Order: sequence, then structure tokens, then C-alpha cells
Amino acid sequence: MAVVPAMRTDFPELEQVSQVRYRKSGLVKVGQERYNEKGFAFADEKFAEIFDYEWLAGDPKMALTEPNSVVLTESIPRKYFGHKDATEQIINLDNRLDLKVTGLIKDVPGNTHLPFIFLVSFETIKKDMKQAMSNFHAILDGSFAYIVIALVIYIKHLQKKIPDFISKNWGREIAKEATLNLQPFKEIHFDQRYLNNTISSATSRETYWTLAAVALFIIITACINFIDLATYQAMSRAKEVGVRKVMGAHRYQLIQQFLGETTFMVIVALLLGLIAVVAFLPQAGRWFDIKIQASHLMEWPVFGMLTAITLLVILLAGLYPAFVQSSFRPVDSLKPTKSFSFRGLTLCKSLVFIQFAVSQILIVGTLVVAGQMDFFQNQDLGYNKEVEITFRKPDKGKREALRQQLAVYPGVKELSFSSGHRRTAIAPPAFHLMSWAL
Repeated sequence: MAVVPAMRTDFPELEQVSQVRYRKSGLVKVGQERYNEKGFAFADEKFAEIFDYEWLAGDPKMALTEPNSVVLTESIPRKYFGHKDATEQIINLDNRLDLKVTGLIKDVPGNTHLPFIFLVSFETIKKDMKQAMSNFHAILDGSFAYIVIALVIYIKHLQKKIPDFISKNWGREIAKEATLNLQPFKEIHFDQRYLNNTISSATSRETYWTLAAVALFIIITACINFIDLATYQAMSRAKEVGVRKVMGAHRYQLIQQFLGETTFMVIVALLLGLIAVVAFLPQAGRWFDIKIQASHLMEWPVFGMLTAITLLVILLAGLYPAFVQSSFRPVDSLKPTKSFSFRGLTLCKSLVFIQFAVSQILIVGTLVVAGQMDFFQNQDLGYNKEVEITFRKPDKGKREALRQQLAVYPGVKELSFSSGHRRTAIAPPAFHLMSWAL
């Protein structure tokens, strides 16, 4: 946390520098009511200038400047205060901080990497953080630093200055082996090089491309199935085509008709799919721990992708059957024979082969993934997790006293202390963990 104040001094080319301390849970008291809330943050006044949240009440430039100030998201005031005006109201956090509501913003989207229900001014905890903000070797979990660079060309210039910055604040020896990496904000959901996102784990782009490929294979298989059914169904509509051609219908008119029928079915299927998504998305979110809202389907990138997929399916599934059905000759289709042959059956057989091949690939891939997941979940780790207990220990000065007290219990077989950090290799962690086996 000492990095941000130092960067404001040593890197004047930065437009904005903001600091956030994220907390996963906290106890909120409003009157006599208590709420165990998940996800809030302490943010400085620059945070509101960097991120374009939609403000419903309060001044973005002033709401987080004073100590003991809090900005609520839209869905929280009704729970806390009913229909009363939330501004200037008081809430208590963790039985020690009385916070005055100075602003109100729209709920943050579910796909944000920083999901919070309210923001507390960083000035509120600045005194408590005084030691951490002056000690470059203190690394606190849940701390984020956001910087805004005026021009892209400044990034390389900034990276060249970082070794001197590390040498100045951590020492020359550490500067030889360590660095501070700049992570583009759009990469935070996909970059798996760092374990720095304590709120939600990053997922590589390759994973999304793999899932997209699976979805594409399923769509292609469905299109092939539709083509096969429509092509074989064409024989039953041969007389209809023959009669229409005898009555003067042109081939392009028949193609338009059959493509129109396919378009109607695809659009109906799309609407049914969207209804199913909206209906089951909340439950699926709980099952798979994802935060996708139905409103995301109305965003332009998603809408554009759905439109492109719809047009692709119409062309893939509709063009070939339309050309086959419109190619019947009236003389052949109106003959009083029980059956007749037409071109296209060979292609249909090839499509059936492709369909089965794709299905087998998906089945085998599913079995492989299922086997890997079973291995991860059930493989013997070499120790019994049920008799291992790990918890955060008190301060360093009480470590030996804690060891002596726990060692006298007959149920304690072994006892050890360990330390770790999740952010960087520059410095030792600010906390230690202890585990023992019963």
C-alpha cells in the first residue's frame, strides 16, 4: 500500500492514481438491525474520477473525500432505510465505524472484477493504514492500485523508471530480481500469470475460445441435422413445387419462400432460447457461481453476436434445402410415381457422416474433461484434509505463547507455522498461518 503515495510523487506523468482496499465481508448495523454484508471497499477520492459509475445522488468529486463517508449502491438503501432518503443517514460498520451516506450510485454490473455494495472513503482507515502505507515490505491482501496513463507511448517510459523506483524503496538487491508489472485493465479477467485477483479468479482466453468452439460445433451439428431433415422432406413437397412452377412461379421465388420458412423457424428458436436463458439464468448463476445478468444480453456486442449467429444459421441451414427444393422439374415431380430421385442425397450422406464425427469428438472431449475433474477432486493428496486445521494467527509476538498452549492438548499431534502471500515476490507477507493435525 506504500506504492500508491510514492507513485504520485515519482511518476508525475500519471493522470490519476487510485488506491482501494477490498473487504469480502463485514457487519453492518442500521438502528437495531444487523446485516452480514459481502463485498465492499475502501476507496480514495480519485476512484470516482477514474471509473464512470452512474451517480444517482451526491457529488462524485466530494463524496469520498471526508473520513467516515460511504457511497451506497442503488439496491442497498431500501433494505437499510425503507423508503426514506438515504443521503445523510448513518450506518455502523463492524461495530466501530459510524459512516454517513454521501452518495448513491447504480448497482455495479455482475461482470466487474470489483463487486461491491458500498464504498467507504479511504480517509476513514488512513490512520489505521499509516504503518502499511509507509512500509514497502508490508503486503496486504485485497489491495488494488489503479493508474491512468495519458498516452500509450508513456507505458514503455514508465516501465523503464520502475527499476529505479524499486531500488529506491526496496533496495538494490531486491531490484535485481523483482519488478512491478503494469497490467492492462482489460486483461484482469484473462491474465493468469498473477494470483492478484482475490475476488474472482482469472480465466484464460483459450478457455473461452474452447467453449465457443464447442458451441459452434453444436450449432453446425444442428444445422446439418436440419439440412438432412429438410432435404428428405423435400420429396414430400415435390408436387407442391411442381404445381407452383406450372402456375408460373420462378425459381428465385421458391428459394425466397423456403428461406423465409427457415428464417421464421430460426427466429422462433432464438426467441425460445432467450426466454429459457432469462428464466434459468438466476438458478444457473447459483449452480455455477457466475454473475451474468439478463440485461447483458441487450448489450451491443452480445446483440451483434446473436444477430450474426442467427444470420449464419439461416444461411447454413436454409440455403441448400432451398436450392434442392426449388430445383425440381415439374415433369418429374408431377409424375404419378411413388418415388423419384434427385441430386443431393450423396451430400446428405456426407453431412450425416460429419454430424456423427462431430458428435463423437464432443463426447470423447466431455469424457476426458470429466475424467480430469474427477482426478482433481478425488486424487489422494498425501494427507488427511479432515484432520488438518488452518487459521490466521495473532501477531508475531504471541506466536511462541500460542505454540506452548496448543502443544499441551493431547489431541494435537503436530503443529507448525507457515507464511505466504498472493501478490508479489518483492517482500514477505503481512500475515502467517498455522496448521496442526489431530
